[in-house]
Amino acid sequence: MDPRLREAVSRLEVMLSSQDETPQKDSPSWEEAILQAKTVTGDLDKAPNARTSLGVPRWVNLVGLLQKLAYVDPDSGAQPEIATWCERQWADVLQNHPHNVPALQGSGHASLLKCQRVLAQIYQDESVSPSQETTDSPRSRAVRPLIQKGGQMSYAEAQMINSLNFVEARSLLRPALESFDRAVEAADLQGAMTGALLELAAEAYMSFGNVSHPRNNEICYQKSLRFLQRASMIEGYIMDPHLSSYLQQNMQFIH
Repeated sequence: MDPRLREAVSRLEVMLSSQDETPQKDSPSWEEAILQAKTVTGDLDKAPNARTSLGVPRWVNLVGLLQKLAYVDPDSGAQPEIATWCERQWADVLQNHPHNVPALQGSGHASLLKCQRVLAQIYQDESVSPSQETTDSPRSRAVRPLIQKGGQMSYAEAQMINSLNFVEARSLLRPALESFDRAVEAADLQGAMTGALLELAAEAYMSFGNVSHPRNNEICYQKSLRFLQRASMIEGYIMDPHLSSYLQQNMQFIH
């Protein structure tokens, strides 16, 4: 790899990983970071064997940093060029390293992040409290079911479950479930399990359950609770407060 490109990659990594807070979308610092990211990713695409030169672990970390930048405000959607570049990199890495846990996690997270714009719209449309629109976060939404668990749906719920937004959300979340299942399986086999992976997998399954038919959502909620229970048992790991509270409130339903 050209030394100048390697240096540019290093500067971008430092910039993205050293910030105490991710810059707000459309702020000058975010725009500057996006500009640098576009330049570096464009140059990497032109460089032969760039991933091999940097090494897979560093490459995967770089893609994760760029994905975080692209989805700095997932409810309003991604920065399309960077988000698409990241998705392509996950696919390329997994083609050659199908059991790479960070890449599987990153791929699943990409699908989960992509769905947040639709989920935010769903919750805005269905919310009884307009004030929730400004306080919602992906995980605060995930722990609030929209459809009753099990049993028969009401007429209003049946209409909701078949609406375009719900159909789109399920379509976007299915790849996330597949990637996280593979990531959890690979992490178990490799002894590389983390609380962060288990929380993301749980969030994806809760989100899918929230937009699914009652005959399916109970299965999703059970799986998410088991993931959260495992995360809570990892020594020293501090769980997200929304997910921790959800686990405590529903611990008795795990079977």
